[in-house]
Amino acid sequence: MTLDRILIVDDESSLLFLLEKYLQRVGYSVVACSTAADGWRHFQSAPADFALAVIDYSLPDRNGDTLLKELLGVRPELRAVLCSGYPVDISGISPGSGQVEALQKPFTPRMLGDAIQRLLSARAVAAAAI
Repeated sequence: MTLDRILIVDDESSLLFLLEKYLQRVGYSVVACSTAADGWRHFQSAPADFALAVIDYSLPDRNGDTLLKELLGVRPELRAVLCSGYPVDISGISPGSGQVEALQKPFTPRMLGDAIQRLLSARAVAAAAI
C-alpha cells in the first residue's frame, strides 16, 4: 500500500510538529517545512510524489497563496488546504472545484484530517471519471 504524501508548510513550530505527528499517526507520509522556500525545494525534488499540500497563509518568506499558486503551476491537479487566522478567499487560486479548501485557525488536527479526506476523496472521484 502506498501512503499519500502530504507537504505541510507552517512557521509555527509547535503546530507544525503537532500536525506532522497527527497525520503520520492516521497513515499519511508527511514532509514538514517551516518556510515557503523549504517547502518549494522539497516539492520541486519530486512533485509527483505529493498528493496534497497544507500551507499556512502567513509565512515569513512568502505568502502561502503565492506558494500554492507556484505548486499548482507545476502540478495543476494537486489538492491543498490553505490555513489562516483570518478568512481567506480561495476563488482566485483553485482552478477546479473541490481542489483547495480554506481552513481558519484555530482548528483541531481532526478538522484538518477531515478536510484532507474530502480533498483526496474528490481527487479519487475525478480520476475515476477520466
